[in-house]
Amino acid sequence: MPRFVYDTFYPDGWEARQKADVATLLDSEPQNIWLARHGEETFGFIGIRIHAEDRMGEIYILAVAPAHQGAGIGTRLMHFAEDRMRTSGMRMIMVETIGDSGHEPARRAYEAFGFEPWPVARYFKEI
Repeated sequence: MPRFVYDTFYPDGWEARQKADVATLLDSEPQNIWLARHGEETFGFIGIRIHAEDRMGEIYILAVAPAHQGAGIGTRLMHFAEDRMRTSGMRMIMVETIGDSGHEPARRAYEAFGFEPWPVARYFKEI
């Protein structure tokens, strides 16, 4: 990703942007975010969006704590979200990620879950 793109999307860093995205989802659609917890410990969370006009559900945000990655928590969260979307009348689910090496584990997980990549060309130019 060109530096100007990163700096524009994440002027305060990706962590700040992710926190803001979660806060926005909690404020606007609290019914669409769920936690994976055991006792008092949170292992991960998932947030979805419903796009009724397209009959499409979107996994908007999915995160699993690093110490618990690889234990199937993300998969269980995706199954939960899929069930919610299905009962909401959605016909398909979309999830989006970046094609960099840091997101390779996420892409493998999505493909193992049955998602098929859709090639998209997105171009950026600094002005």
